[in-house]
Amino acid sequence: MPGYEVAAGFIRKFAGTVGGSAEGVRRLKDTAPRFQGWNLAPLAGIPVVGLAFVHRFNAVSDTWATAAGILGDALHRDGETLLRAADNYVAAQRAGTAAFRRIHP
Repeated sequence: MPGYEVAAGFIRKFAGTVGGSAEGVRRLKDTAPRFQGWNLAPLAGIPVVGLAFVHRFNAVSDTWATAAGILGDALHRDGETLLRAADNYVAAQRAGTAAFRRIHP
């Protein structure tokens, strides 16, 4: 009788998907674009209005990076929680089966 072991397999697969999503979001966080000194050269002839754009763009990029970091961490923790839940399901089934066998030989 497969029971929780089959369900735990699906939960572990889903946990792997969640963990993979966490890694993808973290990579997006690390690649959030920003204007730095080296890439401001094309804006050299643009007056102060251009610098306001650069500041706004960097603020949006920083907000994105922060949000992606939070989401990546949450997904990572959720993936670990799912793996622990799958292990608990299997352990509960095994303990229940062993107890049932002791009571009903």
